[in-house]
Amino acid sequence: MKIKKLVEQLKSEQKSIRESAIASLLTKSADEVMPHIGELLAEDDNSVTQSAALDIARSFDGTLSIAPLNRDNWFENLANGSDNFEEVVRILGPRFLAYSIILGVQITKLIQGNRGTSGTVVHFVFGDLKDEQVLPLGSFRTQVTAALLGALDEDLNTVTFPLSIENIEQAISSVVLLVAPLLGISLKRVVAFKKNDKVELLTGVVDSEGYKFFYINTLKAYIRKALNEDIAMARQRFQLDLAVIAKAQRAYDKRDFDEVILLLETWPGLLTTMLKTPEFSNLSDSQIQKIAIGLNILGHSFAEKNDLRWAEELYRLGIQYSKDSSHCAELYLAMGKLLNKSSRNGEAIGHLKRAYNLLENNDVVLPELGHALLETNKNICARLVLKKAYDCSGKITSELQADYDASQQIIEKASLLWPK
Repeated sequence: MKIKKLVEQLKSEQKSIRESAIASLLTKSADEVMPHIGELLAEDDNSVTQSAALDIARSFDGTLSIAPLNRDNWFENLANGSDNFEEVVRILGPRFLAYSIILGVQITKLIQGNRGTSGTVVHFVFGDLKDEQVLPLGSFRTQVTAALLGALDEDLNTVTFPLSIENIEQAISSVVLLVAPLLGISLKRVVAFKKNDKVELLTGVVDSEGYKFFYINTLKAYIRKALNEDIAMARQRFQLDLAVIAKAQRAYDKRDFDEVILLLETWPGLLTTMLKTPEFSNLSDSQIQKIAIGLNILGHSFAEKNDLRWAEELYRLGIQYSKDSSHCAELYLAMGKLLNKSSRNGEAIGHLKRAYNLLENNDVVLPELGHALLETNKNICARLVLKKAYDCSGKITSELQADYDASQQIIEKASLLWPK
């Protein structure tokens, strides 16, 4: 039976057919069989098929676990013991800082603009060079990523047999090993075989879609595309791209707050400048809505990272843009919640009242407004609002229950008869 047909039988759901095909294939030579096994692994991500194909690859000494080369979480681990790591990440962007580290770039100083990071200047030293260089943040990001692209395209050592960790590390390259985890790709295994007088290399990886195999050049092409996208993003830092809202919203829904900040970080500076120009008054309702959404999720992202001061600035800027339109409701609510969290309950009341007037669904507003009123000793109003919140809420939170009970105790203590 032809080798290609035997390899196809590895896809069978019947174990006996797969085992018979494996036995037949192992009577052939590695040079005959392994190119077909490589094609199968690159095309089929079925776990049963992969297992059968890897059994054959092991028998021909054509596969190797690369667990010793795994660099998963290397960037996150750098934060341990570093006092200002998170702040540098926030300013540079996580991927751009990671690219700098991979290239051996040492950040010596960051001088940040008054609002946001669009006016930031980066002082750095490259490799063994002692002369300090200075670039605006956008240019720094572009040049670092372009340099990494160049390193990715450097000629690498070819794979030799028998396979060894040292040889595979040189064949894959440190750039791929370090950049892949930044893109959510975990490298697990390699499969190597001879084809047309050269050695082909497949990388077994785990990503968001499961376990699959890519030719090394395919994996590098994927990384190259991601780096080019980062360069394009860095070059567009000073353009207010409203189309990026959808991408930022998806990142926020995934709780990837660093990505939201990276996508929208130049908005505050640009929008603050725009307030002083005729462009501000010429914005359409649709544009105002997108700006409000963008500033809202950007503010939420900073709040999630416990940067409440900057989150407040973003909410205020959003309110300036959306005025008292329906788009402003979520910003008033966010501002009220933030002020409550900061124990500035008196300031929160006005924002929460505006949110109440603008939002159709007030289930989230009433508990916050009731809490602000209670904390500022506006007890009668607090009781009325909290009772309404309690009666209307589909889910009684522990915070609402505590405020409701506290307001009831205050009323009872004052010997007031509350209507049933």
